[in-house]
Amino acid sequence: MSESNWEARKALSAYHFDPKIIDPRWDCIIGLGRIVGNFDQEIADVIQSAHPVTWRTRSKTGEPNDKVDAEEYDLEKTGAGADLVLANFEYNLSPKFAEICELIGLENREDRVHVQLPGQVFNIHMDRLEKFNPADPSKVMRIAIALSDWEPGQFNQYGNFTHTRFRKGDVYTFDWRHVPHSSANASLKPRVTLLTTGSIGDKTKKFLIEAKNKQEILL
Repeated sequence: MSESNWEARKALSAYHFDPKIIDPRWDCIIGLGRIVGNFDQEIADVIQSAHPVTWRTRSKTGEPNDKVDAEEYDLEKTGAGADLVLANFEYNLSPKFAEICELIGLENREDRVHVQLPGQVFNIHMDRLEKFNPADPSKVMRIAIALSDWEPGQFNQYGNFTHTRFRKGDVYTFDWRHVPHSSANASLKPRVTLLTTGSIGDKTKKFLIEAKNKQEILL
């Protein structure tokens, strides 16, 4: 195996790939608003129920995609090895987490919770989300909702921007088609994030307007 998923996606990206600069078009997250509510029990439950995943096992079915050899090649090339645990995933959402995803309302969507335990690393990569709208990938959005407050040692990296100090309830996105990203947890506590990915329709457009113009959305 000599194909690199990183190099293949890099060739399709408009990102600058220069670690010496910050370009505000790319090296950023896009804040969308805040969703607040009492999710303490659901968060405790999902920390227990989420299962560890690698690039090969991360799908909802546990079956690898057709690019997994290229994804693993990038890890093997670094010496990390293909069995690197990225995070713990949970696709079976609690009613409250499902309500959040339904409120956002992406079409043809997939929802999951990421629980990144101390020591887990999601290596730098670029997403392949075209499948959610093959006819117009520009309508595809991946939205993250922080379910735990930031702890020192936790970070997300979007291009050259290091995302820290997030608060429980923060809702944000990024340009998945172009921006390389990664995450790691070097803290002493789990980091929990809800992800919903799909195609933007009228319901999501309405949510984005409401979320931007309200201090917070209460659930």
